[in-house]
Amino acid sequence: MQRMDRLVPALTLTLACGGAATRSAATTSVSPPAASANPSTPRAESSSADISWRDARAALAAFICVRDFAAEGQPPRVLPVYGENCEHEPRSPLERAAQRAWADAKPVLSSWRETHRAAQEAVREAELSDALTVHVRDIYLQDPFLRSLVPRLTRAMAADGLRCVDCPEVHAATATRSDWAEFAPYITAHLWPRDVITPRDEHGEPTGAPRYSMAICGGLNGVSEMSSPTPALVRAGFVVAANSEVAVQRAFTRFQELVADPAFKSLERDDERTAFLRERLARSLTNDEALRADACAQLATFYADLGLTLAECPAP
Repeated sequence: MQRMDRLVPALTLTLACGGAATRSAATTSVSPPAASANPSTPRAESSSADISWRDARAALAAFICVRDFAAEGQPPRVLPVYGENCEHEPRSPLERAAQRAWADAKPVLSSWRETHRAAQEAVREAELSDALTVHVRDIYLQDPFLRSLVPRLTRAMAADGLRCVDCPEVHAATATRSDWAEFAPYITAHLWPRDVITPRDEHGEPTGAPRYSMAICGGLNGVSEMSSPTPALVRAGFVVAANSEVAVQRAFTRFQELVADPAFKSLERDDERTAFLRERLARSLTNDEALRADACAQLATFYADLGLTLAECPAP
């Protein structure tokens, strides 16, 4: 948090942007999994280019693990992580293909909140064990994660001359049609100014300048304020906000401008200040042509995962 007179907001990039596997190396220590905790190690491939789903799935599973995290100032806890956060070194071309699949799918995997919640619930108050790792891997390696992982894995395998002979058939997301006016609020809902809070003493008197910050793709967002939000649009809005450098840059810049605005400084109540930031930021981003163009590009990139097209965007 920063004081108003310095005009520099504190932006909070929460774990949702990088998925359940995101961590901060500066504030988090990680205990590596025990050497024996590797129940899904794939067999080394034979000289044949044909790979079974059993081995392909095991290669994906090698990048899912359960680890002890100790955040600064907090007690250690067990968390499920995947992809690069397992720090698993690939040992074969198949595992290298799996590593690429996880990396390519990471931007969209973060949007599957239900899967992340299921994995987190599975490890709640649990102790590290091989059985727990297997259970967490089973949670992740099903639809919807496989919908994003399998096509990327088979493409990565093909680039190395490998072919999965019996990989499960996955289907692209159901096609959804919308327009910018309907979809833009689902992006801005994930670029969300937090409640402005003025520190006060026990008598209710201010003891400092109002504190303000913004959450990007966090658990705190504007979706809860929508009336009957459409799940497919919520997910797509998250993916665009999480992966669009244009969105984050424009939101950051506009947020700085808004907290320096005399109209903002003239407001006396925190609820008025919060409403001002949220309404003005959303309006500005909705009218931003560069953001709309970048959103179209993001939706095209992740069309197979999201199935969303906008009337204003070129066909993917």
